[in-house]
Amino acid sequence: MTILNKDELAKEFAKITGSWCVYICYDHAIDYGAEEITKAALYLSETDVLNNKQFIFCKSEEEAYRYFNWTVGDDGPTKLNNYVGPVRIYAHVVNPQGEIETENT
Repeated sequence: MTILNKDELAKEFAKITGSWCVYICYDHAIDYGAEEITKAALYLSETDVLNNKQFIFCKSEEEAYRYFNWTVGDDGPTKLNNYVGPVRIYAHVVNPQGEIETENT
């Protein structure tokens, strides 16, 4: 039996598929509501917000970093998202070799 945490799961899937992966989590932001969460992650719909931990698998490094840069985390607004409200969404990028490249904390 193998039990994987979120980081291990993202790393393994990225390696197996040769994909780039962006992991996002916003457990602490649920109380702010879907409208605020979708401002902090421009690609999420109000339906997506129901799942507060998500993996976004991308076809390229460029696509992965686009999603990452649309996500406002503890570092504050990004070059692609100037949101300054109360919600912060944790994100990290995993490369196809299964290594975490960057995170927004």
